[in-house]
Amino acid sequence: MTKTYPADLNQLSAVAADIEAFCGQNGMEGLAFALNLSADELFTNTVTYGCRAKTPKKISITLTCERGGVKMVIEDDACRFDPFSVAEPEVGSGVLERKVGGLGVFFVRKHMDEFSYEYKNGKNIVTLFKKS
Repeated sequence: MTKTYPADLNQLSAVAADIEAFCGQNGMEGLAFALNLSADELFTNTVTYGCRAKTPKKISITLTCERGGVKMVIEDDACRFDPFSVAEPEVGSGVLERKVGGLGVFFVRKHMDEFSYEYKNGKNIVTLFKKS
């Protein structure tokens, strides 16, 4: 399944519904939470921080069943941003001592079995995999 959404935070409910439906149709209901958490975080970051001068118009999400799990590819045409450039947050620190930011990508890393990034043909491409 490939769907393209306007780069608008109001689309998050549609993204979540599509991921839930895909997982349900393919007997992968147990993966929906991790996939939704990751898609929500990456979609939100793209819309919110995707470079004010070059706000993406669309974000595409592709879901496929393979290797006993679900592969999710998220593509956008925002400014180049490698999520691996985000330092891991100091989760051992108290909330008041910790720097703001970085928790979302941290959660993506923790919930996915595979997580990669590439910039190709003017697009950010994040590939995630969650095994069942």
